[in-house]
Amino acid sequence: MKRKVPFYFKLGLFLLSAYFIYFISSGMHVVSEYNMWLGFLLVLLLSVGSLISLILAARKDKRFYPTYFFLFIAMLQILFTIDAYLLPEAGGVPPLIPIHFFVN
Repeated sequence: MKRKVPFYFKLGLFLLSAYFIYFISSGMHVVSEYNMWLGFLLVLLLSVGSLISLILAARKDKRFYPTYFFLFIAMLQILFTIDAYLLPEAGGVPPLIPIHFFVN
């Protein structure tokens, strides 16, 4: 019997793969050189969108176990995005988007 894959799972995989292609093809670097906020928001939209769609897929079909693996990958993408844009690097390198910008 062939199993029907939920729509939200397909959407989540599409957004996950778009994030990886965007990262590997240096698109993140090119857009971030143009406008740092645009690059950050685009990456955040892709990663949060994939997380939400995979949560919906897991709620719809609880026994489709690959969803949980890709849900973990989506959470790792969000953590990587926050680390890459908002946290400083070792050696005193400032973050791409300073957090003190938000606090006045």
